[in-house]
Amino acid sequence: MKGATVMRALIIARGTSAPPPERMVMIADAFKAWREQHRDRMEEFSWFPTGNSGCAIVNVAHEAEILQITSSYPLTPYSDMEVQLLIDGDAALDAWHAMIHERAGG
Repeated sequence: MKGATVMRALIIARGTSAPPPERMVMIADAFKAWREQHRDRMEEFSWFPTGNSGCAIVNVAHEAEILQITSSYPLTPYSDMEVQLLIDGDAALDAWHAMIHERAGG
Protein backbone atom coordinates (compact mmCIF):
# COMPACT_ATOMS: atom_id res chain seq x y z
CA MET A 1 0.00 0.00 0.00
CA LYS A 2 1.25 3.47 -0.83
CA GLY A 3 1.46 5.89 2.08
CA ALA A 4 0.65 5.31 5.70
CA THR A 5 -2.56 3.67 6.81
CA VAL A 6 -4.65 6.14 8.74
CA MET A 7 -8.04 4.43 8.60
CA ARG A 8 -9.65 1.05 8.31
CA ALA A 9 -13.10 0.52 6.85
CA LEU A 10 -15.52 -2.34 6.47
CA ILE A 11 -17.12 -2.36 3.03
CA ILE A 12 -20.19 -4.55 2.58
CA ALA A 13 -21.67 -5.20 -0.85
CA ARG A 14 -25.11 -6.80 -0.99
CA GLY A 15 -26.42 -7.93 -4.34
CA THR A 16 -29.76 -6.34 -5.20
CA SER A 17 -30.29 -7.66 -8.71
CA ALA A 18 -28.64 -9.99 -11.16
CA PRO A 19 -26.56 -8.60 -14.00
CA PRO A 20 -27.76 -9.50 -17.50
CA PRO A 21 -26.54 -13.01 -18.37
CA GLU A 22 -24.76 -11.76 -21.48
CA ARG A 23 -22.58 -9.49 -19.31
CA MET A 24 -21.60 -12.09 -16.70
CA VAL A 25 -18.28 -13.16 -18.27
CA MET A 26 -17.18 -9.55 -18.68
CA ILE A 27 -18.23 -8.71 -15.10
CA ALA A 28 -16.50 -11.81 -13.70
CA ASP A 29 -13.27 -10.83 -15.47
CA ALA A 30 -13.60 -7.22 -14.23
CA PHE A 31 -14.22 -8.47 -10.67
CA LYS A 32 -11.01 -10.54 -10.73
CA ALA A 33 -9.05 -7.53 -12.04
CA TRP A 34 -10.64 -5.26 -9.40
CA ARG A 35 -9.64 -7.69 -6.64
CA GLU A 36 -6.04 -7.80 -7.87
CA GLN A 37 -5.89 -4.01 -8.21
CA HIS A 38 -6.96 -3.51 -4.58
CA ARG A 39 -5.46 -6.64 -2.99
CA ASP A 40 -2.70 -4.71 -1.21
CA ARG A 41 -5.26 -2.54 0.61
CA MET A 42 -7.54 -5.41 1.66
CA GLU A 43 -6.85 -6.89 5.06
CA GLU A 44 -9.85 -9.19 4.58
CA PHE A 45 -11.88 -10.20 1.51
CA SER A 46 -14.83 -12.50 2.12
CA TRP A 47 -18.03 -13.73 0.51
CA PHE A 48 -21.17 -14.44 2.50
CA PRO A 49 -22.65 -17.95 2.22
CA THR A 50 -25.71 -16.56 0.42
CA GLY A 51 -23.46 -16.07 -2.60
CA ASN A 52 -24.48 -12.63 -3.82
CA SER A 53 -22.90 -10.58 -1.05
CA GLY A 54 -19.56 -10.08 0.61
CA CYS A 55 -17.27 -7.72 2.42
CA ALA A 56 -13.76 -6.40 2.68
CA ILE A 57 -11.79 -4.67 5.38
CA VAL A 58 -9.58 -2.10 3.73
CA ASN A 59 -6.62 -0.15 5.07
CA VAL A 60 -6.30 3.22 3.40
CA ALA A 61 -4.47 6.50 3.84
CA HIS A 62 -7.41 8.71 2.87
CA GLU A 63 -11.19 8.44 2.49
CA ALA A 64 -10.85 9.17 -1.23
CA GLU A 65 -9.32 5.70 -1.57
CA ILE A 66 -12.52 4.19 -0.19
CA LEU A 67 -14.49 6.06 -2.85
CA GLN A 68 -12.13 4.79 -5.54
CA ILE A 69 -12.46 1.19 -4.32
CA THR A 70 -16.26 1.27 -4.08
CA SER A 71 -16.92 3.24 -7.26
CA SER A 72 -14.73 0.94 -9.35
CA TYR A 73 -16.40 -2.24 -8.03
CA PRO A 74 -17.80 -3.96 -11.15
CA LEU A 75 -21.04 -5.03 -9.45
CA THR A 76 -21.89 -1.56 -8.09
CA PRO A 77 -24.91 -1.15 -10.43
CA TYR A 78 -26.30 -4.41 -9.03
CA SER A 79 -25.43 -3.89 -5.35
CA ASP A 80 -26.07 -1.84 -2.26
CA MET A 81 -22.80 -0.72 -0.72
CA GLU A 82 -22.29 0.05 2.95
CA VAL A 83 -19.11 1.53 4.38
CA GLN A 84 -18.34 1.63 8.10
CA LEU A 85 -15.14 3.13 9.46
CA LEU A 86 -13.46 0.88 12.02
CA ILE A 87 -11.59 1.80 15.15
CA ASP A 88 -9.69 -0.43 17.50
CA GLY A 89 -12.23 -2.12 19.77
CA ASP A 90 -10.12 -1.91 22.93
CA ALA A 91 -9.38 1.78 22.38
CA ALA A 92 -13.08 2.45 21.77
CA LEU A 93 -14.09 0.48 24.86
CA ASP A 94 -11.59 2.39 27.00
CA ALA A 95 -12.84 5.74 25.67
CA TRP A 96 -16.49 4.76 26.15
CA HIS A 97 -15.79 3.46 29.65
CA ALA A 98 -14.05 6.72 30.61
CA MET A 99 -16.89 8.78 29.14
CA ILE A 100 -19.53 6.85 31.11
CA HIS A 101 -17.59 7.34 34.34
CA GLU A 102 -17.08 11.03 33.59
CA ARG A 103 -20.80 11.54 32.95
CA ALA A 104 -21.64 9.66 36.12
CA GLY A 105 -19.43 12.01 38.09
CA GLY A 106 -16.34 9.97 38.43
